[in-house]
This record gives sequence, C-alpha cells and structure tokens, in this order.
Amino acid sequence: MKVILLKSIKDLGQKGDVKEVKEGYGRNFLLARGLAILATQGAVSFRQSELKNLAEHELKLEKDAEILKQKIEQSPLLAHVSTNEHGVVFGSINVKDITDLLKEKGIVVDKSQIEIKSPIKKIGETIVKINLYKNVKADLKIIVESKNRF
Repeated sequence: MKVILLKSIKDLGQKGDVKEVKEGYGRNFLLARGLAILATQGAVSFRQSELKNLAEHELKLEKDAEILKQKIEQSPLLAHVSTNEHGVVFGSINVKDITDLLKEKGIVVDKSQIEIKSPIKKIGETIVKINLYKNVKADLKIIVESKNRF
C-alpha cells in the first residue's frame, strides 16, 4: 500500500514522502493515528502542487535574506559606551543592544539569529555573524566608540 506521510517517522521517511508500506502497518498504525494518508492520484497531485508552492516560498525567503544581508553588510552599526579616562569600558554590548541598534536602522532580526560568543567589552571594530536563513549569513560590523570625551 502506498501512503503519503503527514509527519516525519523515524526509520520510514520525512513529512511529504510517498512510501510503500505493508497493508497492516499502513491501516492499523499510520492511517489510524493520522500519521499518513492513502496515496491516491488526487492526494499525490495535491502534494506535488504543495511542494511546488513550498519551493517557490523557500526561494522567495532566500532572496529576501540575501537582500537583508546586503543591507546589513553595507551599513556598520555605531555603538557608544561609557568609558573611563583610560578607555576601559563600563558595561558591555550584548545581543539585545545589537537588536535594538538594528531596529533603529529599520532592520528586524531575532535575538536567536545573532552569533556572539560573549558581550563586546572593548573599543574598536567587531564582526558579528547573523544567521538570516538556512545558508545565508551576514557579517555585521559594529564600531564601538566612547561617548565620554576626556
């Protein structure tokens, strides 16, 4: 019996796969628990059109991520921090500060997309990676300057 998987099942396949299974396993387990549907012509053609729409949507998301990457990489962020007269930074710049600075420029990213090992605690330039989409990563340049003038 041929079925279309509605959910990913270990040792069988991923969501959307068309699989050949034994009659009993298909009816008593997969269909009964809503894990699969029968692979009729209508269901298969519907799944193919769904996959096509999904592929188009994925392509659009990737193009949008590439555009956002260019926007992020073209304009570095300028962050001002308090320092003493020797240039020692009070506090640090963390992920929340970075998302807030990006929002000021009209760029919205989630905190989980930003790769930073530890908060930035030094004056100068730092490069931070931002995961925008599957294989699209942007290098954000952050320029940290002292807001104190001695």
